[in-house]
Amino acid sequence: SELQSPCNLVCRLLLEKKQTNQYYCILIFSIYIFFNDTATTEIYTLSLHDALPIYPSQEGRLNALLDEAFEESCRRNGPHVLPGVVGMVVPHAAPGYSGTVAAGAYRHLQAARPARVFILGFCHRGAVRGIAIPNVQSYRTPLGDVAVDGSTVRELCAAAPFSLAEEREVCDHSVEIQLPFLQRAAPAATVIPIYVGQLEDEERTQAAEVLARTWHPG
Repeated sequence: SELQSPCNLVCRLLLEKKQTNQYYCILIFSIYIFFNDTATTEIYTLSLHDALPIYPSQEGRLNALLDEAFEESCRRNGPHVLPGVVGMVVPHAAPGYSGTVAAGAYRHLQAARPARVFILGFCHRGAVRGIAIPNVQSYRTPLGDVAVDGSTVRELCAAAPFSLAEEREVCDHSVEIQLPFLQRAAPAATVIPIYVGQLEDEERTQAAEVLARTWHPG
């Protein structure tokens, strides 16, 4: 299934990290793994809402939609957030459909205030072989720009099964729909967008090891 490859990769990654007590978080479908780092220089901007209207193109309307989602999540679930959360499943439908459920996950992210976020999703338009990272340096939503961490992208793409891909070949709403929520929850965070495709068992292990090293160098 579309979700199987990202989930399998994350399970392998958790096994790689099981001997550490490092604080981290994974949100699955799309999947976020976050920890502190610095931003990189913006070079190229992809304007998402012009290409695919998956959320309102007006800043005010989008902010109102996010306000409603976060407030409704708090009303349903209370103000408590989990400390040191490890993983959460996040829907990738438009905010008007599943925004309250997504906001419930992002409230935990908001409390953690990460500086760097990995987003693992998949491409609806066809199977990606291996793991692809789009060749973009920032994304633009009605709320502003989200910088891509270029140094981490280059580090990942230096090792198999990661590779750099043209934006038109892989960019998909499974990742893009997460960005306004991320901007609300962690506005200063940089992002590493990752599209997980078909992987052999050995490749999943290899990818998990690469990501684990990126989390905790050495």
